[in-house]
Amino acid sequence: MAQECNEKSVGRSKLLVYKGYYFPPISTASWIEEVQTTFKVRNTDIFITSMFKCGTHWLAHIIELLKSNKKLSAQIHDRTTFLEIPMLDELPEDMSQYGALSSIVPMKSEIAKMPAPRVFTTHFPFELLPFNPSAKYLYIYRNPKDVVLSAYNHFAGVKHRTFEGSFNDFFNYYLHTDFLGYFRHMKSYFEHKHLPNLYILSYEELHRDFNTKLEEIASFLNYDLTADLYQMIVKETNFETMQNNQFINNQFFMQEGRTFLNKGKVGYWKDSLTDEQSRKMEELLNEKLGEDFVRENILFEI
Repeated sequence: MAQECNEKSVGRSKLLVYKGYYFPPISTASWIEEVQTTFKVRNTDIFITSMFKCGTHWLAHIIELLKSNKKLSAQIHDRTTFLEIPMLDELPEDMSQYGALSSIVPMKSEIAKMPAPRVFTTHFPFELLPFNPSAKYLYIYRNPKDVVLSAYNHFAGVKHRTFEGSFNDFFNYYLHTDFLGYFRHMKSYFEHKHLPNLYILSYEELHRDFNTKLEEIASFLNYDLTADLYQMIVKETNFETMQNNQFINNQFFMQEGRTFLNKGKVGYWKDSLTDEQSRKMEELLNEKLGEDFVRENILFEI
């Protein structure tokens, strides 16, 4: 286990590194293994999968609106469960360092009682994911140049786990860790893109052609997208609407003056990264994924 699991610091935050993949500091190796070995996936379950800061909450909100067919009046964590966060009865007694997180984590017994379809969000790579060929899995990825900026906002802005260095400090750490294992994580899903129960899309596609992608998501999940539901989802998942929605924008995680949902834009790295930073990221992207993979699969401007 010692070789499979360790910690790496991002400022004050110690990310769990398990089998080379990065998880939130509240995750534990024992919980990840329990999910892999004992979690019973129902045929009706829906899994929203991604790396950090790639549009997880956006996609989750879309799916919850499709599922409920109405506006939502509860925190996103009351409707979806993050798979890598231990259940309440598995969390450490001292939760002070995690702020309000303990108030949004269910008991294991509650998971078993959740009505179908259950919706889970997770940053698990494909190889660690509990898999059922009848369940539905959606994977969203994003240009790592935008991800690094959003990740910096997160780590520098969350309570209790503040990153106090400069963006340049964070960028160098991000680069040194292969973007927190981003490329390996992405490849783990693209290697299985042929599976009929796996739907892959990019943040950029969803931003650029929301209407088409919404129709595809509804079809993939076998939901009837009526005209009224369509209009409601378009309105409710607009970035400005979500940023002002207390049930989506988890401000209780953030310091005053910081926002959980950051920019919601595509390509804002162009105004933020230096030419050298942009070049270094492109070089690493091609090195880790390969030029053929990038040409065939990457649906964002690099």
